[in-house]
Amino acid sequence: MRDLAMKIHQFIQENWGKGRVPTIDGVLFSDGNIWSFDYYEVKHRGVWGNFVKIRDKNPSVLDFNSGFAEITRLGYVSNIEHSVIYSCGEGGFGGDGYVAWQYNS
Repeated sequence: MRDLAMKIHQFIQENWGKGRVPTIDGVLFSDGNIWSFDYYEVKHRGVWGNFVKIRDKNPSVLDFNSGFAEITRLGYVSNIEHSVIYSCGEGGFGGDGYVAWQYNS
């Protein structure tokens, strides 16, 4: 299992290095685990609102065949003391934003 987790991590990092992220609705972790979300618009007493629910069964990136989107980094902050870079941006579809942090060795 550890070998599989390492391969998934490498696969994700290779695509990140090429400026690509998977097109999923959720949070992707470097080990391939995903917190997937369902999004609803609801109307209550005449007022529209948004509702986001984390799915009960959270899949692995291996369960998706959704492809990858090219990213555009829109901003970043470097924390030199901890050698970390925080960045955010959007994917090639415009509505698929991302937030990421990576260690800068």
